[in-house]
This record gives sequence, structure tokens and C-alpha cells, in this order.
Amino acid sequence: MKTGLNTRTINTAKYLSGILLSLFITASLSSIVFAAPASDPQASSKTQAVLDYITNLPNKSDNRVVSGQHTFMTDNLIENIHTDSGKYVGLVGIDYFYQNNSSTNNQVIAWSNANTLISVVDHMNNPLTGGDAWDTTTVDLTQMITPGTALNNTFKGVLDKIATGLTTLQSNNVVVLFRPFHEMNGDWFWWGNKNTTQFKNLWVYTFNYLTQTKGLHNLLWVWSSNADLTWTYYPGSQYVDIVGVDRYSALTIPKVAGYDQLSTYNKPFGLTEWGACGPAGGCSPMDISPMIASIKTNMPKTAFFMAWAEAFSLDYNTGTSKLLADPWVVTRDEIVISASPQPLPAPTGLHIVSAQ
Repeated sequence: MKTGLNTRTINTAKYLSGILLSLFITASLSSIVFAAPASDPQASSKTQAVLDYITNLPNKSDNRVVSGQHTFMTDNLIENIHTDSGKYVGLVGIDYFYQNNSSTNNQVIAWSNANTLISVVDHMNNPLTGGDAWDTTTVDLTQMITPGTALNNTFKGVLDKIATGLTTLQSNNVVVLFRPFHEMNGDWFWWGNKNTTQFKNLWVYTFNYLTQTKGLHNLLWVWSSNADLTWTYYPGSQYVDIVGVDRYSALTIPKVAGYDQLSTYNKPFGLTEWGACGPAGGCSPMDISPMIASIKTNMPKTAFFMAWAEAFSLDYNTGTSKLLADPWVVTRDEIVISASPQPLPAPTGLHIVSAQ
């Protein structure tokens, strides 16, 4: 006597159900970009989660460009912006050249605990002369990374000091967008306008020293050139998490040279420094709110912007409330960092069992 459902029919139904489930999962994941693993193979889970968040921002319909403000700590910019606009920026930048101490780190930890993303740059002193970053006395970059040389010992001392501050942040679960050797395509810093191979070797040495020797796994490595994306200085995707450009004298920001190559390198992109005023500053306050319109039109892959301090700041200029209220702009209260997403496993049992 037949039941109406033989074994082949049942197993075919299972197969088709599995196919439908697979198609549903694929459709569900199609809008999610899983960021490549962080450049540091031992990066903390929170570090990876922040990278995933930044990577996915350009895929959103709104809340897709994180607002940022660099601060010298004593200028009270972050609170002033909040007082004026009712909003906190989503990204705060500091410079370890000016402040690398417990007071600075305590404030950074507080910002991070309040849901703020953190960026650290360092205008490192010239390791040959001891002068500041703008001392362009020629430094032999090869000697600087050669173990046993006096120059290497001095340079490691500089990195050790940086690592001390970053270790405190790591101990407090603070992820850092770390941006060393910025604007390397310019000639105003001692590391700038150098042989591209030597520069890339310097970057790789610094990466290995801080991640492997010093055990720092809370860093997202940010490579940023000046004005345009000058890829000839790019050290390799295995040593970089985020790419960016420092752009000044640009209220309406044009598409920078090299932007179209982002798809080749597959890295998130940010305006790592930005100012509507010229690089020398000294401009009168201006309405900076139109800048987001130019990002939408010219560089929609932009995941964040960092207004520089002083005459470039969101506090000094006008239109900040309008800028921070734009649907594309992300403020601190709109940041959501979740556990690093993982692709769902493929459905199992998608084979046909022969009828008995």
C-alpha cells in the first residue's frame, strides 16, 4: 500500500529546502561586507570589530561618514563642539608628540568608554638630530632600521615611548587608529619625500616592532598621504588596515588623485586630516557645512573625516551643527560596534539519498 510520499520525494524535498535556505542566507549576507582580517594576525576581537564597522560604513544609506576632530588636549575642542551643537564627534584624534602621558591616556580611555573612536598620530622627532618632525636634516632610513646601529637604538627608544602609551590604552580595551609617518609624499617632515622602497621598509619595521616586539594588538594601521593618494609609498596591504589623505584648503572637496584605485587595494578610506582653510591657517571662520555634499558627490567611499585643530576645527568655524546633523554624518551617539561578524556556515545535507 502506497503512502503517497516515497523516499525519493522526501529527500528531493529536503534538497530543495536546503537550496532555498542557502539562497536566503546568501541574500541576507549580500548587503554585509566582511572586512578582511586586520593586518595584525593577533589583533584583538574589538580591533577587528572596529575595522568591520568602518569597512561597512559606505554600504549604508545614512550614518556612513564618522565625524572627527583632532585635539591638542588643552584646547577643549571636544566639549566646545558639544556645547555649541549638542553633539559629540564620533572620532577624536590626538598627537603623542605633544601629549603622551597618563593624563592624556586617562581622557582617551574616558572618550573610548563613551563610545568614541580614537586616532593617534605622532610627529616623531628626527632620530639623528633630536629636532622635531619638521627638522628635515637627512636621515638614513636604512641605518635607522638596521639592528645595532646608533640610529636604530635611538629610533627604538622613540618607538618604546610610543608603545608605553599605547600599551596603557590596550590594557583598557581602547582600539587605536594609529597613523605613523603621515604625508610621506611631502618634503616637510624628516621621513618625507624619501626613496619609496626605504620608506616602505621603515613602515614594515615599525609595524613588526610594535605588534610583535611590543605586543600591541589594539592598533588599526592607517596609511595617509598628502593631498592625493600617492600609492608608490604604499607598503603593502598586509601592513595597512585603512588608507587616507590629508586635504587642506578644500571647503568643496574634489575627488583626489588615486581615489579610483581604492577598489584595487580594497581598504576603507578616510579624510585623515581636513581643513577648509589653507595649510598655514589664519583664515576667518567660514561655513563648513557644504563639505559633506562634496563627499557625497565626489568621494562617497569616505568612511570618516578628521577636522584638524585651531583654525581648521569644527569649533572655530561655523555651520558645525548643520554638518553634524546631516543624515550621512555619524556622531558619537550613532556609533554601534558589535562583535566581529562571521559568515554563516553553508547549509548541510544538500545531497540526494537514493530511493530504496
